[in-house]
Order: sequence, then structure tokens, then C-alpha cells
Amino acid sequence: MRLFRAPESDFREFPIAGWTTRFDLEARPAAVLLAGRRFTGRLDWGDTGAAPRLGGAMWTPSDADADFEGLIENFLRVLVAHRAVERGGALLHSAGIAAGGRAFVFFGPSGAGKSTLAALSAARGHEVLSDELNVVIERAGGAGDDAGGELVVERLPFAGDFGREASAPPRRTDPLAGLFLLEQAAVPTRRLLPRARAVAALAAASPFVNGDPFRSARLLENLERLTARVPVEVLAFALDPGFWTILDEPR
Repeated sequence: MRLFRAPESDFREFPIAGWTTRFDLEARPAAVLLAGRRFTGRLDWGDTGAAPRLGGAMWTPSDADADFEGLIENFLRVLVAHRAVERGGALLHSAGIAAGGRAFVFFGPSGAGKSTLAALSAARGHEVLSDELNVVIERAGGAGDDAGGELVVERLPFAGDFGREASAPPRRTDPLAGLFLLEQAAVPTRRLLPRARAVAALAAASPFVNGDPFRSARLLENLERLTARVPVEVLAFALDPGFWTILDEPR
């Protein structure tokens, strides 16, 4: 990634009270252009001979002011989303919870309860990887491993409403234990989601790449492979940590 200083005159200030952070994205065959508040950037797939290699550049008038760290993070979210797909995985808008040496990933639309679930899990003593974005990816397998590498969840320094810290948490990976689409209900239950619906739900939870006409096909291929190995379940839960009781049950 390369970082450049842009003149203040290139950016327009506007009131941000009640404003939700969002980006303008323009996908091209070998690039993605993006713009947000006080920054612009681009991703490029340059041809290095063996295979295209993803690189990024960002322009901003900010330096060490209060906005700078957030602007860098916003750009990196888009970069990481595309890099995850290149590596055969996906970046998911989700809550990632580490429990018993494994990682559980809970996803769903805004308001489904990801941050609430993260807080309930932390109160139970589990570690919240992120309540915002988590990467599910295949760790490289050893020689002769016909089944491929182990599916893991990689912690990212992106947090939402829960667990935002002054310093980035240490990097870690945990074996993937399960993928769960969230529903709210009075009694906790879990049920298998048909595979076609599972791929569609995961694609909807894969920001930035799912709307890219040049790279969404690769994302869907990754999700097809993922759901072939780890079935997606629907988890219905209420506002209490009782759902962990059914998650601890063997399947």
C-alpha cells in the first residue's frame, strides 16, 4: 500500500452529525476506485508475469490528526476484502467469537444482533475476535493433504460497537467451528440452512466485493467451497447467553 498527501482543496467539508460512513466504489476490470470523506484511493491488479498482484494507493489531506487512523482503516477494509477473496476466502460482516480453542462466526444484516451476541459471549468468558469484520480463509495444507488446508478465522484490527481498543489486538487465527446466520427468537434453536440459501446469505454479508461485477464470481466460488466443507446453520437466540448451551451440543 502507498500513501500520498492530497491538497485540502480537493475535498469538500460537510456536517457529519448523524452521517453514516460509506464509500463510492467504481469497479473496473483491473482496478477499483473508491472515495470517502477526506480520502480517495484505488486498488490495482498489476500484471507481474505469473499472476496479477493486488496493490493499493490512498490520497488524503490528513496526517496525524484525529481523522487519520480512521481513514486508513476505511481504506484497508476495502483492500482486505478483496485480498481475502484472492486468497480463497471471504471477509464477512460478522461477529467472531473464540471459544474452546475454536472460532464461531455469526453473521446477518444490520440489527440482527451481532454486537449483542458479542457482549453476551464476552460476559460468559469467551473472547470476541471482532463484532464487525472477520476473515474466513483456508490455511495452507501440508504436502499430500488432498482435502486442502484447515479453515480458520483470522482476527482483524476492525471493531464495531463492542471491543474497540486504543491499540490493535494481537494477531491470531482459530479453527473455524461453525457459521451461523442470526435470527432473533424467544427460545434458542439451531437448524441447517439449505446450501443455496447459505451461499446467498454469506454473499450478502461479504462487503465491497459482493457488488463488484469483475470479482463477485470469484467470491461465489469461494463461498461454494466453504459451504461444502462447513454447513451454515440458522441460530435463533434471545437477549441472554443461553444460546451457547445448544452450540456446545455435538452435531
